[in-house]
Amino acid sequence: MTEELKYQIVAGVIDYAEKQGISQNEVAQMSKVNAGYVSAMFNNKFTTDVAGKASPIGDKWFYKIAEWAGLVVRKQYWATLPTPQFKETLHLCETSKKMQKVTTIINDSGLGKTYALDKFIREHPQHTYRVVASKEHRLPDILRELCEKIMITNGGSNANKIRHISMRIKELSRSGFKPIIIIDEAENLDMRALQLMKALYDGVVGYAGLVLIGTTQLTRSLAKLKNKDRQGMPQLYRRIKAGIRHINPVPDFNIFYSKYGIDRPLVKLLDSLCENYGELHDYLEPVLREADEQEVAITEDLFRLVHDMPKY
Repeated sequence: MTEELKYQIVAGVIDYAEKQGISQNEVAQMSKVNAGYVSAMFNNKFTTDVAGKASPIGDKWFYKIAEWAGLVVRKQYWATLPTPQFKETLHLCETSKKMQKVTTIINDSGLGKTYALDKFIREHPQHTYRVVASKEHRLPDILRELCEKIMITNGGSNANKIRHISMRIKELSRSGFKPIIIIDEAENLDMRALQLMKALYDGVVGYAGLVLIGTTQLTRSLAKLKNKDRQGMPQLYRRIKAGIRHINPVPDFNIFYSKYGIDRPLVKLLDSLCENYGELHDYLEPVLREADEQEVAITEDLFRLVHDMPKY
């Protein structure tokens, strides 16, 4: 990475932070770049002191902080395009934040949910708290992550953590902010973690947006637990039911075909292979890269060559 590019990245990050009202410490916390590195960068110094010696800050940290600020510093072969699913997911998050309401977004895999959330968070970095759930996430893990993001240092028990989170959210709301909590991949939540959603709802309702995002597995699990009358599940389902929104699961590839100038034979082949935008990316992105490197057109023949997919 050239020194000129480093200066450009730092200037872009500083401009972004100033526009969003984000301090240096918050930049470090949100971007997950060492606070000492951020301080040096903001002073246009690209080394830090290690045992009395100047040590260069690795290029990866410049790339990391640039990505956090939404700066494009490396060649991109795949663009984030405003598909119907992207726009609807973004709109629902915006509405939840603005209206301080609870929304459950049901969006199948591969329909651009992550791109939409990344854009939303870049546009609203302050007081947007996103936790990505996994099968390994249990109630204490989710609470710990939320406390770290909201900067609660000692929450105590699970019940106290929820109380501290609620108090902090209410404090932010009363100070004129519009906080929002996003639980991503919520279909991975177990019953205890889902019970947390009820307690969290009760603590922040009217003071923050609360968004659950998951696949249809989430609504199936909630309905099943409600019908079995598991503790707290009928009450949770009642609270979120009016805010459940299903994103159209049918992708529209034409916006990508138009962007990249895909001809009819390759369009037909891609339509037969891909069920969602994620799969379209996996098939098409390496072909875009190869076409650029060879300085050739994107054709069905090139596609088949890249993917070792002969016609016969």
